[in-house]
Amino acid sequence: MVSVFEEYSERVNSHATNIRGRYELDTKSFILDNFDDSPTYREIEVHEYEESIGIYGVRVNMIERMGNIRSILLKPDEDLNIGNMTMFEDRTWLIFDKFGHKDNGVKLTAMRTNHSLKWIDREGVLNAKRCYASSSDIGSKSKQSRANIEYNKYDVRLPFSQLYIFIETTDATEKIDLNQRFIINNIAYEVIGVDNTTHVEDHKVVDEETGKEEFPKYGIIQYTVKRVTKHPKDDFELGIAYNDYLEKDIDDYLPSEEGRDTNIANPSVIEGKDDSQMEIKLRDEEGKRKRGGSIW
Repeated sequence: MVSVFEEYSERVNSHATNIRGRYELDTKSFILDNFDDSPTYREIEVHEYEESIGIYGVRVNMIERMGNIRSILLKPDEDLNIGNMTMFEDRTWLIFDKFGHKDNGVKLTAMRTNHSLKWIDREGVLNAKRCYASSSDIGSKSKQSRANIEYNKYDVRLPFSQLYIFIETTDATEKIDLNQRFIINNIAYEVIGVDNTTHVEDHKVVDEETGKEEFPKYGIIQYTVKRVTKHPKDDFELGIAYNDYLEKDIDDYLPSEEGRDTNIANPSVIEGKDDSQMEIKLRDEEGKRKRGGSIW
């Protein structure tokens, strides 16, 4: 005669190896059955390395006294990387922190981006990427003054101010180096520091066909920039700074009517277009140049 305990053990082991595993499966099933019923449930679009990797059902919560930061809870068995870009609440968000394991539900923290960084790289490709620019560390609400007065080589008084720029690690952003110039809110800045270690990690990926191991990097690069004098070739209308490595004027690198190579991620207008080769509309219907601003 089979005992009650043996019947119970047989039922448990039919779906898991032990009672603990059965409890875990039951908990996951309960979470998944009720996850979409929360008033904080959202469907967000996620981008990684300039490409859309899908729509995720998540729970989004505000953080008290942190209006530009959101806490994001994923469903069990789902995972995202630090540095991924997400779209929800009609804004673009940069994931900068991660807690937990995908078996039990990953919790993410995302910062609302506030600037579209534009530059022409050494290959002549026009890039635009959403980022977070601030005088404070990402995720911090402390007010840090990074302004002062310095003298340049011509003995001219210059407002000396610094910013941090936090941006997703991609092939394009990894090529940004010291002394590269950008325009942020009509002010010229120059890179004086690059931190591509603190918020960056690599993941081992094995090719199923060849068995070859690769270690792509995911995360956020932090640039420190300081205010510098304007260059005569800077384009403040479009928000693109001139750099010494450019052999031609900025206008010569802009997309023509036939289209040039660009590296623009724009999930709000992605439908039917290649994510990494977006057309940048720099002129209005009358042919006049548009003023620079947020591309996303």
